[in-house]
Amino acid sequence: MRTQYKEELGGIGTLLNLQDLIRVGARQMLAVAFEAEIAAYMEQNQQIKTADGKAAMVRKMATIRCA
Repeated sequence: MRTQYKEELGGIGTLLNLQDLIRVGARQMLAVAFEAEIAAYMEQNQQIKTADGKAAMVRKMATIRCA
């Protein structure tokens, strides 16, 4: 069974089978969940400072690609 999937990952008209569609959706859900976990962890620990008063944890921004 093939279905048309119109998202940023494949562009309009890209055909994916049902298994691929589920896999893409699962990757997107995991990426969102990881981002939420990281944000919560950073917020909980933002008060932690080094000996010289700088933030002990700094988020290095990276792009998570779901492909």
